[in-house]
Amino acid sequence: MVNNLRLGMKSLRYSYGWKRTMVCMALLTVPGVVMAVAGPHFKLGIFSGFILVIEAIFPMQLLASLGVSNMLQASPLKKKMQTSVPALFCTFCMTAVFLLSLLICGIRVMGEPAEIQAVCEEIIQYALWMACVMMYLAVTYKYFLVATIFFLAVNTNLWSGYLGSRFVNFSALEGVAAPFLAAAALGLGIIAAGGILEYLLSLLVYKAPMSKQAQSASLRREL
Repeated sequence: MVNNLRLGMKSLRYSYGWKRTMVCMALLTVPGVVMAVAGPHFKLGIFSGFILVIEAIFPMQLLASLGVSNMLQASPLKKKMQTSVPALFCTFCMTAVFLLSLLICGIRVMGEPAEIQAVCEEIIQYALWMACVMMYLAVTYKYFLVATIFFLAVNTNLWSGYLGSRFVNFSALEGVAAPFLAAAALGLGIIAAGGILEYLLSLLVYKAPMSKQAQSASLRREL
């Protein structure tokens, strides 16, 4: 597991446009955090949450760009680089972003402890969204159009409340720390499950050719 994670990190520097992508990640980090901290009331916010998740998607795009290389296609690492390595690396990136989001939510809820149930619901909803993104990433680089249509449908329902997080009454726990920690643990479990599902989905589709539509416009021009 550790070796796969290291392989994913080391492979980033061989991906297409990695320097430009890293600069974009750095530029997005500041507004994402600022919007989350300065947003209304206690909420993390859809837009700030979206920007932070983009931070985790960028490395996956870099790994996916390696899949169009003839060298990788002929390599014995082909299956690993399109299944276990991306799934593990994505789980790592999403967990890092989720922990950052937890820190932001934790600081903000300290000022409004009465809103702990709403904060916990948002944390779980955010984790569910991350898991959906992870499963989307497992398929989209092979079947871009189908995966995107399905993702948009699920994403719309998730944020409209149909797949919301009101199935757990966190406010029944005493204080602020207990429900917050319970929501954080459940959220981390959801992300871990998303990583497993991402891996299983990638096993189903890894033999399919890479989709050009899922790559950046500059890379498509060179294919």
